[in-house]
Formats: sequence, C-alpha cells, structure tokens
Amino acid sequence: DEDGVGGGVVDFCDIQGFVNGSTPFQEERREKDSFQQHKRQIEQRWQREIDELTRQYRRKAEEISARYKRETESLLRADQYTEERLKNQIKDCQREIQEWQRNNK
Repeated sequence: DEDGVGGGVVDFCDIQGFVNGSTPFQEERREKDSFQQHKRQIEQRWQREIDELTRQYRRKAEEISARYKRETESLLRADQYTEERLKNQIKDCQREIQEWQRNNK
C-alpha cells in the first residue's frame, strides 16, 4: 500500500500501488460494472422466460379447466336425457299395460 511502508517500494519498483480504503482502479470498476450489467441482463432474461412459462401454464390450465367443464356439462345433459328417456319409457310401458288390462278384462 502506498500510504505505508509500501510507498517506497512503489516508487523504486515503478509499480502501481494502492491506498487502504480507496476505490478500485478505473479498469477494475469498469469490469465490476460490466459484470453487474451482464448479471442484470441474465436475470432479466431468466425472468422473461419464467414469465412466459407461467403464462403458458396458466393458458394450459384454463384450457384443461374449460374442457373439463364442457365434458362435465355434456355428461350431465346425457344423464338427464337418459333419465328422462327412461322415465318416458316406463310411463309408456305403464300406459300399454293399463290399455292391455282394460282391453282384456
């Protein structure tokens, strides 16, 4: 360090020293800034990909939910139709039996 005993070494050896508690050299600061910028870009890209996957997941979940709802409603209508049809067939059979009984007394 230049502010202590190393000051003489820096002077005599023609090297670049440092001062305790000082900021880094401009090159190091640029590298650090560049690293931070690159890190932010990567984080933003990952966030965009995560957001896109989330949107795709929600879309797929909505599609599945809508299909399930349609199929369920369709089954309910089919059940109602089948139940109505059976009731009508039973009534028709009962009418036929009553007519037969009246005609065969």
